[in-house]
Amino acid sequence: MKHKITFKISREDDGYTASSSGKNYGIVTEGDTFEDLVKNIKEAVSLYLEDDEFDFNSKDVEVFGVFEFTI
Repeated sequence: MKHKITFKISREDDGYTASSSGKNYGIVTEGDTFEDLVKNIKEAVSLYLEDDEFDFNSKDVEVFGVFEFTI
């Protein structure tokens, strides 16, 4: 099964917060650095999709980011 989960990423005073949007996944995580946030998103998605035997190390998994800025 193919999943596409979009996250809204916000910069906070003490790090970053990511919350999923659409399809009511309800995944929220945070990290002190952007690198920590990405690691935590992967862990949260893996746990959320645990029943689907989801593995970020699979060669079939694509992870990409879209960044939107207001200037």
